[in-house]
Amino acid sequence: MGAVLVQTVFVLLGVCLLAVVVLRWGAARFGGIGDATPMEVMARLPLEPRRSLLVVRVGSRTLMLASSEAGVQAVGELDADDAAQFVIAASTSSASEVNVSRETSAVLR
Repeated sequence: MGAVLVQTVFVLLGVCLLAVVVLRWGAARFGGIGDATPMEVMARLPLEPRRSLLVVRVGSRTLMLASSEAGVQAVGELDADDAAQFVIAASTSSASEVNVSRETSAVLR
């Protein structure tokens, strides 16, 4: 009985060690676990209790996303000026204060 327990403990430690090695190798090879994409939520503007607009920076792109109980959908891409306007307006939590360019307004319609 004691030998089986010792053998089981060593096998379990071996499996754990193998898992750590594989995860570290995979993280180095495939860009990490969880933080693989540099993404930042810059602003969130609530429209209704379960609906909001988000400005998200992914790499060098700034995207506007619509979030609702049905899921998340890309609305369009924002330029730097419109993203800054949205972030300022979202910080005051007033959807009526968002002034964006004509190009972005066309995307939002």
